[in-house]
Amino acid sequence: MSTRSSSNSQKYGPIMSMRFGFVPNIVASSPHAAEQFLKIHDLVFASRPNNRAAQFIAYDQRNLTFGKYGPYWRNMRKLCTLELLSTLKMNSFQAMRKQEVANFVAFINRAASSELLELILGVVRRMKELARIFDEFLERVINEHIQDSKEEKQNKDIVDTLMNIMQSGEAEFEFDRRHVKAILLDLLIASMDTSAAAIDWIF
Repeated sequence: MSTRSSSNSQKYGPIMSMRFGFVPNIVASSPHAAEQFLKIHDLVFASRPNNRAAQFIAYDQRNLTFGKYGPYWRNMRKLCTLELLSTLKMNSFQAMRKQEVANFVAFINRAASSELLELILGVVRRMKELARIFDEFLERVINEHIQDSKEEKQNKDIVDTLMNIMQSGEAEFEFDRRHVKAILLDLLIASMDTSAAAIDWIF
């Protein structure tokens, strides 16, 4: 850990640089310094750094979590906010969410009574394998919805909505099957991560 020059410290307050493993980090511990990062120069720091995980798992940063800040990210966020996460849409998914919670509880019960196998792989190999597993799962989900779309469905879900957007060509940017999978991966991971954090805090 090292402290920046005294001139910067006098101007912005304590600013320190440190490393978390191989990742360099800057700690701004005064309101004025934080304002420089979060308000005045926020566009410089708005994007997550590119990494191998984003390349392999997140469809080369096509999702919201790892997407580079700019017109694409803003348009993708707008699309998700209006088409997937509006109050009307969320209310229409209520029965489906209830069923999925029941399915999840049943899955936990089965997993608790059986041994779970762990794969011991190198980091890059493990990321590629994880990306393959996610991709196969998402492809299966999409294909099931395409098959079901041949019949008239009364309640359309998020996957149906994204596929309609892709097929209509109404998006303001390139939007193909990879983008559908990237957004579905965002929603899947976000739902698992928030649930896991909530359970941790409960315990």
